Amino acid sequence: MNRIIFYCRTITPMFSGDALQDPEIRPTEIKAAMRFWWRAIQTYGDLSQLRKAESELFGGAWDDESKQLKPQKSAFDITVVDDPVKKRNNLLWQLFKVNYNRYERRNYGQYKGLAYLFYSINLGANRDRHHIPAGHDFQIHLTAVADKSLKQAICALWLVIWFGAVGSRSRKGAGSFEITEIDYGNFPVESLPSFIYNDSIPLEDWLRSQFNLIIAALSNSHSKSLNNYSKLSSEIIISTKTTYSDWMDVLNEIGDHFE
Repeated sequence: MNRIIFYCRTITPMFSGDALQDPEIRPTEIKAAMRFWWRAIQTYGDLSQLRKAESELFGGAWDDESKQLKPQKSAFDITVVDDPVKKRNNLLWQLFKVNYNRYERRNYGQYKGLAYLFYSINLGANRDRHHIPAGHDFQIHLTAVADKSLKQAICALWLVIWFGAVGSRSRKGAGSFEITEIDYGNFPVESLPSFIYNDSIPLEDWLRSQFNLIIAALSNSHSKSLNNYSKLSSEIIISTKTTYSDWMDVLNEIGDHFE
């Protein structure tokens, strides 16, 4: 059994919690994001082959061949090690320093772009929802018997770190986190992508080189058709040379462009 420990830190506020909406970083939520991004870069031309490979890695409940329920255990386990998150009232909206004009249905003020991205957190019961603040440290443990399964899980986690996020508003900038340190133990690290950016080369070139390692690790010999299911259909990365003081400034500029 191999185990890899990822030391993580939130970059933007994370709106993740239990059934009572108490702040909690849940393994199931991270694993769901890993499954999504793993599927997004697959090139299976047949959906049944895709589902079979997905079930073998992440677990599943349906067997396409027998057309029956057939529970299958995941090939790897994921756990989160985290100190209890101190409850914090959601005061982000007040920090945005904006005024909402209900007639024009627009925000005005210093962080109107950020207010646009996080709009729903100020609606109804969300006003009282707690969150996990930026700068919160936690650990992700990945364990597996087979090296191949663990390698695929590592690649899927890399995609979540660099292209995705976790929790509510994760597609609007919330729930991003980074890897600050990794304990690989005795697991071979050759041909694995690096989680920590090497700023000696341009970011675009570094991302491309790491992405190519992931493609090689997850490649299959099946059809390369991209038409049968939702996936990444192009390699488009938008970056900026601007340096920002904190996450609020970054998301505020992005929100300004989207609004």
